[in-house]
Amino acid sequence: MSLLKSLGDYSETIMGQAPPGTDCNKEGNGTPFVKAGEFGIDRPIIREWTTNPLKMAERDDVLICVVGATSGKINRGENCAIGRSVAAIRANKELLNINYLYFFLKSWSSRLLEMSQGAAQTVITKSMLHELQIPLPPLDQQKKIASILDATDGYRQKTKALILKYDELTQSLFLE
Repeated sequence: MSLLKSLGDYSETIMGQAPPGTDCNKEGNGTPFVKAGEFGIDRPIIREWTTNPLKMAERDDVLICVVGATSGKINRGENCAIGRSVAAIRANKELLNINYLYFFLKSWSSRLLEMSQGAAQTVITKSMLHELQIPLPPLDQQKKIASILDATDGYRQKTKALILKYDELTQSLFLE
């Protein structure tokens, strides 16, 4: 039986902080630096580095965009510094499976965007993430659920890639 629990009771949320622009570079000097614009399909795409990392994420975290139109977008973590538009959610691994957390938050992506508050630029706050209610079955069941969702997501990504290839082929035939 799974009960709804507050995410903050089973995880830590690290809100990002941007270093001064003078401490950032695109030459690969320092620590990888991730902002909302670097979110990829599954993990962030590293395009920038900083010599002054202020807030750090880890590879086993779940990253979430918390500012602006990309609020609610989810990525798996990376060992990197995170900017103010990103938060890292670090699961208590004894109680919450990181892959289960990733798929849960991914399923909530559009609701997280709807939850964001603000007039000019919307924001998802640390307390909003802390209070988010998550169904929490026992850890072994979380692992099974995450495994099934991981396989399903793999099939979805392969199907999406095939559709893109089909579209490219169709376009090239018309051009010829």
